[in-house]
Amino acid sequence: MSTRKREATRTPGVRKVTTATADRVTVTYEARLRGPDGRNHSKTFHRLDDAKAFRTAVLAGRDRGEWKDPRVDRLTFQQWTAAPEWERHQTTLRPKTKEIYKRAIDRAVNSLGSIPLSRITREHVENFRDELLKTLNPGGTNQTIRVLRTCLAHAEKVQLIVRNPASKVRAEDDVRPEDRPERRALSQDEAARLLVATPEKWRALVATSLTLGLRWSELAGLQRKHVDLEAGEIRVERQA
Repeated sequence: MSTRKREATRTPGVRKVTTATADRVTVTYEARLRGPDGRNHSKTFHRLDDAKAFRTAVLAGRDRGEWKDPRVDRLTFQQWTAAPEWERHQTTLRPKTKEIYKRAIDRAVNSLGSIPLSRITREHVENFRDELLKTLNPGGTNQTIRVLRTCLAHAEKVQLIVRNPASKVRAEDDVRPEDRPERRALSQDEAARLLVATPEKWRALVATSLTLGLRWSELAGLQRKHVDLEAGEIRVERQA
């Protein structure tokens, strides 16, 4: 059986912690402070001077806007993906998007799970990307990297890390939307010739795409019940 006693020291925010067991007494020092997130944080040291120096340095960084949550030193990537902050971030996602996130995060955990969040580097992310490219195409790889980027961006937002190591990592064959050349719309004559050349069984699908601009998943999800010929309406109720 052990007992633990906490006592204030002359340094505000640092407490002396005496732990006594049957055969020994251990003295440590606990540095406590409130972060900009409104929560109390603490870290334990064997020496009073170390606890004082830690608290002074962290407070100075907080005042400069460089706050880093003390728990990040021991928080692994896998633990972060199970943390309430990340779970809350996903509550507004659609079910299908949640499935995409889960697959991507599971892949990332297999590669990065045991690494402390604060020690994940761009090199780690690039190595993870290169491993993914051995089994996934660039599109699937970048979908996974985008989810990882979002996950780490949220860790940055709640000030668990200083910067997002995945912010500029992508597969070589991936092209960002802003880098893609602008697509030219078909003229009416070109659209008419396209419809003539389209097999009859696909003509309604192509005509709908040309006139309404639906996404492919929305087009593929259309069923006869979604089309009201009398009202001239199409209802998009599902994706495929």
